[in-house]
Parts: sequence; structure tokens; C-alpha cells
Amino acid sequence: MASMKSIIQPDVMVQQAFRLHRAGQLKRAHELYVRALKVNPRDPHAIHFLGVLMHQTGKSEEALVLLKQSVEIERGLTDAWCNLGNVCRDLGRHVEAGEAYDRALSLEPELAPAWVGLGNLHQQTGAFGEAISAYRRALKQEPDSVDGCYNLATVLARIGQTVEAEALCKKAISMAPAYPEPYGQLSEIYLNQNRTEDAMDCLRQGLKIDPRHPELQYNLGFALSTRGELPAARDAYTRALAANPDHAAALSALLYARRQLADWKDLDKLSRRLANGLQLGWQQITPFSFLAEPSDRSQQLACARLWTAGIQQRIGKQEDVPAARQMGSSRDGKLTIGYLSADYYRHPTAYLAAGLFEAHDRSQFSVIAYSNSRDDNSAMRHRLEAAFDDFVDIRTLSPAAAAERIHGDGVDILVDLKGHTMEAATAVMALRPASVQVSYLGYPGSMGAEYIDYIIGDTCVTPLADADDYDEHIVQMPSSYQVNDRNRPCPQESFGREALDLPPAAVVLCCFNNSWKITPEIFTCWMKILKAVPGSVLWLHGRKSTGTLRRNLEEVMRQQGVETCRLIMAGPRPLSEYLQLYLEADLFLDTLPYNAHTTASDALWMACPVLTVSGETFPSRVGASLLHAVGLGQLVCENIEEYTRLATELASDPDRLASLRQYLQQGRQEFALFDTLAFTRNLEQAYREMIERHDDGNAGAFRVET
Repeated sequence: MASMKSIIQPDVMVQQAFRLHRAGQLKRAHELYVRALKVNPRDPHAIHFLGVLMHQTGKSEEALVLLKQSVEIERGLTDAWCNLGNVCRDLGRHVEAGEAYDRALSLEPELAPAWVGLGNLHQQTGAFGEAISAYRRALKQEPDSVDGCYNLATVLARIGQTVEAEALCKKAISMAPAYPEPYGQLSEIYLNQNRTEDAMDCLRQGLKIDPRHPELQYNLGFALSTRGELPAARDAYTRALAANPDHAAALSALLYARRQLADWKDLDKLSRRLANGLQLGWQQITPFSFLAEPSDRSQQLACARLWTAGIQQRIGKQEDVPAARQMGSSRDGKLTIGYLSADYYRHPTAYLAAGLFEAHDRSQFSVIAYSNSRDDNSAMRHRLEAAFDDFVDIRTLSPAAAAERIHGDGVDILVDLKGHTMEAATAVMALRPASVQVSYLGYPGSMGAEYIDYIIGDTCVTPLADADDYDEHIVQMPSSYQVNDRNRPCPQESFGREALDLPPAAVVLCCFNNSWKITPEIFTCWMKILKAVPGSVLWLHGRKSTGTLRRNLEEVMRQQGVETCRLIMAGPRPLSEYLQLYLEADLFLDTLPYNAHTTASDALWMACPVLTVSGETFPSRVGASLLHAVGLGQLVCENIEEYTRLATELASDPDRLASLRQYLQQGRQEFALFDTLAFTRNLEQAYREMIERHDDGNAGAFRVET
């Protein structure tokens, strides 16, 4: 007698397989689909569902073959046409995907899943207007479509329509509370609005559903890092990476967090993974954090290009944005300069550039700030607001709306002060609202973007021989590229070493750089210097998670035979008090491959000599640029060995250190580095030449001549 299994009809077997499939029992469903097809090899439903299963298990090429076969057998299978479109879309076969969705809609014009699929295709190819229309068509037919709500929220969030996006995410969550993706999108909306606590609550709910969800863990890490909880952020990034080893953003963020904490165990392995990811074309490697990795200029350019390509995809096709058109010149004798930044508050960039904004020649230039910055109601914020002819808050504007405003203001030159750094409004630059667009100050490297025409540098940081590693035309300032504010505080009253926990008679070697700039190699070098100079101490600046940072550094000190009491941490202070710290330091030891930038200028302003190593990239040459601008090129070393030797010599020679301090004190008002007015006039000359070259169609690198 035949068994019961052997007499199950093929259609019944397919239905049973489908039920298992929907229940997530994919292995058993696969077995039944295969058995059904042995009985009836041309069953279009079995072929269709098996194709869907293959796609779900990562075998998309096999799925493609099966789905094509199913619609060849039965041309009227609308669901199969939809799923064929989904597979083609995921494989990057966009034309075929569109044809499949169109075929499904020709059979059933109001088929919501087909409209959702078409919307996903348009979103993936950057046609956001068409995507929004498709999603709204789907929701018209199925108002409770979770996919329709979530995907529409995603594209609306991309173009800055966050109010509706937030409402749609909440609707999707209410309809399908066990679906984790809307929690991730909603948390991103909150994080972009600095609503960290709301984001944290949202992420906790999502992670209850799927504790291993990589995007939710990544967003959790980001939220924790903004609150200064770096050890917890590091752990969240680690979990995201464990769930998805190819999560470039998580790997990039994990490396950055671990560098901030001096958590150096197996750090080189993570760095190699990041470098391998770059070779594979990962778009989500953060360019700014990559500058701190062992890398050369060509790798940094490749990273920036990939990141920029991702931004271009996220903002969609330029023809969909009204502001994305070239502006015809309407100048009336003045040039209008727009400065785009998220740093118009108590921020190092503001401390450097406030004097520049004030010093612009108003008879020749109109100067407008475009701010996506927080308002901390500080004296610096009020000073900045007063420094511009107009101060435009664009925080609530979408990139397209912000670009339209800049375009409408007749900006001739738009200067991006952020580049690829936190809270940058890079998408606004990508829409090219100004005739000439410039990268300056905030990001020390190429943006890797065709929409940035020039980068401001100098002969040290951007020699013309390196031009092939920049997508921008290099503009060389006659002295250092870095502007400084001559009107910033210059306190001369000492705290006294005892009040700062410094040994009164010690040689104080300081480095007040962010901790992520301190590499294992440079710290080992510092330990050698401490060993060679009896009575010397290392003075670092503690910021976030100082306790963990200190414990990790002390462990390295013990391993290298240096007493941990020789490490002293200074806590965060207001600007004037922070500058006073340099009065107690004997020598500032720079970092590599990412030098001190603002902190090096601070040290020199306070007459504390700086010792640096000049590398091969922009961020590794800033120290050299600043030292040459104060006439101390002898403190620029070619390699770590020379740096170690010279640091030891200087730390052992108090008279030489005193002479250097006296030189810096006496020349403070004469050095090119601190001549804000001269720098501004040179930069204005650069702006004029950029416009002349634009009008003549002759863009190219040039050096500003004094």
C-alpha cells in the first residue's frame, strides 16, 4: 500500500510547502517544492515560490532563472512578475526590474506590491519624485501597507520631509510592532534632529524585537557616542559588526571609538579589514575617520569618492531638484560669499575663523552664513551672528530647499567649512547652488566630488605635485592655509602647576589633541622620551570617557616599563582656561598620521613650542604648515626617529625650551600665522581669481601671490 505522502496531489503539496515557507521553515519548504516539481516540473506556482525562497536565502541568480521560468509558463502571475522585479532590482538590473513591475501593473493596475516595488526601484536609482508617487499610489490602494508606509517614510526622510516621515514610521510600527525596520528609520530621524533620548527609546524597542539587528545596533552606537558613552558605543558597534561583518559604517565607527578609548588590542586587524573594504568599494567608510588610519593620499581620495557617490544616491537625481541649476552671474561689483557650516557655536572652527568673517572687506564682498548648527546661546554664537551680513538658519530646510535659498541669494562662491565631518550639509553642496564651490578648513583632504571646484591649502599641506590625489583644483595660500583669530584670548596669569596636579619641577610634555589621534606607535615613542628624560611627565587632555582612556593608557605604560604616575590628564575647560594650560607646558608633542590642527595653533599662540613629524597626507602636514608660518621649521621632523631624538634633546635642555618660548612670545603679533587681516585679504584675492577663472572658463590650480 502506498504511503499517504506519496499520494498527496502536487497542488496540495505546493500549498503545504507555502505554509511552511510563510512560517519560516525554509528547509522543509524547499524540500516540498522540489518534490512537487518532480511530480509536475512545469507547475508555475511551485517554481515561483521556490524562486522567492532562493532569493530569501541569498541565491538571487538562481531565483532569477526560476522566476523567469514561472512567468513564461503562466504569463498572468502578477505576484511572480512583482517578485521578478524585486530580484532584478536587487541584482542591479534596473531596466528589467522596471519592465517586470510594468507587466504586473498592466495585468492589475492597482496592485499595491507592484507600486511598492516600483517605488523601491525609483528610490534606489535616485528618482525620488517618482518613488514618492509610486508609494502614495500603493497606499491609496492599501492604506495599511506596512511596506508602503515604511518605504515612503524612508524617501521622505532623505529629502528632509521629516514630519510626515516620522508619522509614517509611527504608523508602520503601530500596524506591525514586530517589524524592526521602522524603528531604525525613526531613530535616524530623531538622531538627525538631536533628539537623542527619543532615538534611544525607539532603538530599545526595536532591539527587543531583534537584538542582533545590525542597523539598530549601529544607530544605538551612534546615539551612545553623542552622549559621550564611548565604551557602550564601542560595544554596540561590535554587535552590529558581528551581525553583519560587511557593515562598513559600523566597522569605521568601531575603529574610531576604539581609537578614542586607546583600545588598541588587534586594532591593526580591524584597520586591514577597513582597507580591504575600501578595495571592495564599500561606500559607508567614513572619510574623516579614515584619515586617521594608516593610508596614503590615493586611498583617502578613493574613500572620499565612494562616500560622495553614496551622498549623490541618497539625494537623488539633480534634475528632480529645482535648485540644481547653474546660476548665471548677476554681480553688481561685489562678490557674495556664502559660508556653509554646522560649527557656528563654541567649536574649534569658530574659534579659528570668527575673525575672518569680521575682517572681510564689505565694500568688495557680501558675506552670508548658512548654518545647520546648534544654537548654544554662547558669546561665540552671538559674535558669529553679528559677523555676517546675513545669518541664515537652514536646520529645518531640506537639502533642496537650502540649495534653493542659497541659489536665490545670488551666492557667487559657496565655501563648505565642514567637508566630510559630523553634521556636514554635503548634500546641499551636491546640488551645486553656487557658481563656484570651495572646500576649506574643516576637512583636510579631497572631497572626492565633482561639485567642489577648489580646495584651500598651501605649499606644505597641498603641494602641486600631489594634484592627482585631489579632485579639486588646489589653491595655495602664501603662508599657512589655516586662518587664526588674532582677537581670541591670550591669558597670561598662570594657574600654577600644583593646582593642575603637575609636579612643580617636572618637564611637562603635553598633547591636547583628541585621543583618537594618539596611535600605539606615537604613544610608544612618547614612552621612549619619558624614559630618556628623568622627571618628565606626559600631560594629555581628557574629554569623553576619560576613565576608560586612562586605564587603557596606563596598561600600555606598565607593559613598557613606565610609571603610570607620569601620565596626567587635564579635564575639559572653557576656552580661556584651556589656553592657560599651555603656560605650564614645556613642549607640545604632535601626533601622526593626523597632526594637531587647532590645538597646535593654540599652543603656538600661547608660546608653547610644538614638535611635529611631516607625513605624506594633508592631515599629517598641518603641523609643518603652522610651524613654518611662525618661522620654526627646525621643529619639523622627517620621521619618528628624528622626532624622538629631538624631543629628548629639547626636553633635556630647559634653556633651549625657554628660548623657544621667548621667541614665540615676542613674535606673536608679527607671525603670518596670526595675522588675521592679511590672511583675509589673501583669501579675498583667491576668491576674485576663482571668479575670474570661472567667467573665463579657465579653472585650474593657482597660488595666491602677496
